[in-house]
Amino acid sequence: MLRNGTENGGHMKRRKRESGNAFVELAFVLPLLTSLFIGVSLLGVRLVKELALTQVARDAGSMYARSVDFSMSSNQALLTRLGTVLGWPQSTGLSATDPGVVYLSKIMYIDGTCNGLPATDSKGRSCNENSWVFLNTIIFGNTNIHTSTFGAPPACLSACYESVITGTSPNRGDINVNEAYYNSQDKVRNFTYLGTPATGTPGFQPAQVANLVEVAAYVGTNVNYAFALF
Repeated sequence: MLRNGTENGGHMKRRKRESGNAFVELAFVLPLLTSLFIGVSLLGVRLVKELALTQVARDAGSMYARSVDFSMSSNQALLTRLGTVLGWPQSTGLSATDPGVVYLSKIMYIDGTCNGLPATDSKGRSCNENSWVFLNTIIFGNTNIHTSTFGAPPACLSACYESVITGTSPNRGDINVNEAYYNSQDKVRNFTYLGTPATGTPGFQPAQVANLVEVAAYVGTNVNYAFALF
């Protein structure tokens, strides 16, 4: 009986030692597990926001291509609501102090024949041959976050707006067609995504309109950028 009691006491001491060791091991491992959990959580939030930014660009491009008028504040507010996960307002469009910006541009390519128009206009300006040009540009949000990769708004604004030249209102972001063809400050920069359109060849054609959307927003402390083409 004494022997059994001794053995039982030994088992209990071993259990206490093992229990103490487990607590020590947990004390070492817990901070690592906590850091890992926080890191994975932050990465997940970042991925969600990056995907949201890309989706906003796609949705904006689809709407813009379907002639949604983003010069109207109500439509700007509609698009902005899609970016609430990015910290964008839920009831108004992006303002100049909000954490995001949207650039919407309609562009076209002018080939070496000036798309069949004269090589110079009545003012003696040469055609923007072999160049992409802006036909419409609308911008809303905080432009200090990210400037347009493709040069929106063009340097000719606001003098080349259709509404300014013709004295009509409202201003819907349309650029006067003559200015698009002959104002050298209306050219798109750094755009190569549709190649060099040529009449009679497969693919995009000269004078065909492309809808280009750029979106930027804060993801954490960094500014992320996405664009869509329709």
